[in-house]
Amino acid sequence: NDLHPEDKETVGTRAALEAERLAYGRKIESSPYATGIKATADGAIVEFSREITFDSGNMPVISGVLCKKNKPDITVQLMIKAAAHKNLIVMMPEEQMRLNYKIKEVRYNWTDSPKSPSMYDKKNILPVVPFRISL
Repeated sequence: NDLHPEDKETVGTRAALEAERLAYGRKIESSPYATGIKATADGAIVEFSREITFDSGNMPVISGVLCKKNKPDITVQLMIKAAAHKNLIVMMPEEQMRLNYKIKEVRYNWTDSPKSPSMYDKKNILPVVPFRISL
């Protein structure tokens, strides 16, 4: 639902922080966002503007678009290998690695009505901005 998001608390928190910045001139940190991506042998490393963490008990769903010469692109769920500081390391499923697919794009919450966020800043206050980032 684009007009009325289900997670109103996060929207309210972000709006309140932005109001503090505009009304009082306070320096307010923004939500972490993807700043870059690097290919690895089995997947990719997504770089963020700030340190990230996961919501306890709610692992994020990261999808990827894979490509292979003379084959149509496919979209799969990527596995989270690790998250450290400002990096998220993801890998392709075994079958696609065996078939020599390469990651073309990584996505997080990239839908019309994304699920509740599961990646946040280190303070666990602001969610990571949904992203679609290409190699």
